Amino acid sequence: MDKKKYNDLSLKVFAVFIIIYFYHFIIKIAPGDDFYFKEVSNQFSFFDYLDFRYHEWTGRMSAEAGLYFFLDGMVWMWRIINSILILLLSYGINRLIRKEFSFSSFIIILVCFGYLSPSILSSGVLWITGSIVYLWPISLGVFAMIPFSDLSLRGARGFTLGRIFLSLCMGLLAILANEQVALCMLGFGALAIFHSLVKNRILDKRLILLWLVYLTAFMFSFYAPGNHRRFIAETATWFPGFDNLSLRDHLYIGIIWIYSKVFIQMKFLILLLSIITLCFFYIKKKNASKLVSRTVSLFAFLVISSVSIALIGNVEFIYDFEALKKFDVGYSLLHLWNSGPQFVFAIIPYVFWTIYTVLFMVVFLAVTKKRKFTLVCFLASIASMGIMFFSPTIYASGNRTLTVSAMLLIVIIANLISDLDELDKRKAIYVLLPLALINVLALLVNWAINGYAPILG
Repeated sequence: MDKKKYNDLSLKVFAVFIIIYFYHFIIKIAPGDDFYFKEVSNQFSFFDYLDFRYHEWTGRMSAEAGLYFFLDGMVWMWRIINSILILLLSYGINRLIRKEFSFSSFIIILVCFGYLSPSILSSGVLWITGSIVYLWPISLGVFAMIPFSDLSLRGARGFTLGRIFLSLCMGLLAILANEQVALCMLGFGALAIFHSLVKNRILDKRLILLWLVYLTAFMFSFYAPGNHRRFIAETATWFPGFDNLSLRDHLYIGIIWIYSKVFIQMKFLILLLSIITLCFFYIKKKNASKLVSRTVSLFAFLVISSVSIALIGNVEFIYDFEALKKFDVGYSLLHLWNSGPQFVFAIIPYVFWTIYTVLFMVVFLAVTKKRKFTLVCFLASIASMGIMFFSPTIYASGNRTLTVSAMLLIVIIANLISDLDELDKRKAIYVLLPLALINVLALLVNWAINGYAPILG
């Protein structure tokens, strides 16, 4: 890139940073966790606090360090770093899926952040405590995974010590901050190394060593004495008897929870991905077989129905996943004809969205080029939510725990759009931007009128 283009690009990125940074001025220390971490510096020195938390509550050492530092009178610096890390996440996703940086793709990814639900956006990205525990490790983790992506998807090798050291520092900060991010990083790194060895016959010793360091850091965090104490305390507070549930009970609770979260809290991301997938099919697969064409037609009908339902907003039964809790599912299925209409209505949301998902996957796999990569992202998105099946705070943690899964869906969207040429990407920005702006500005207006308060439920 010549100097003039580089300067133009830098100015554009800086302009975007300024917009995001000024948005942050409405964000203040919120009651609850923010106030707790604001006061800990009056009770502990920095290292005494980390020692206390590691042995009494959590192994998330880098997140705890960030909370201690930035909520102790450094909110002004948090605003700057949080704005930078939003940009870094967009850049990291862009580089994860392609070798060259594309400013249009960079902007599209930022626009996709605007399709996060207000709850996920405010609690996982625009809340001081939530951003340090979710956005920051996600951004750092994605950036740390770029060499693994270059190795597996592009056959790159011979990474410099400087690049490895940067990934090491960022990766360790991410792994020591969030378990969902850590497991995604370890899984992606292992698959990238294995895929490169099998397909390209490349065995990069530096990346293997880097992955082993990540694994060691995760074990240090996972086996922190405080994790067990926190589990006992949170079970007593949020879900008495959780530790006595069977595997079947965990799956039963978790499946109801995950359907609700995916198709309610992430419905606009799901619908966005579905519409983009359909558009790509009709553009690229004009000579598809009759079976595939019929599948697409049915899926298109479901997408249109879903969009209509989302816009109408008062068609509750298709999103009423909680109604199933009133029934013994196994018994009711075996005696379906005697179960009554209430049970049938209770399972309709699950039947509808399961059919929707199956049809979506058929159409999606027909249009995407990097099938293995996107399948890994889908599985990682589900797995990061699946961790909550075994957490007593499955209901208490709120929707910030969906941030990792939502960002993985944005990776999938970005991967699809990366195949467009620059002109089509610019058109996509104009199409996608209005709804994203409405969502983000509605949140801003709400805070301006009612005062800043992250939506944690």
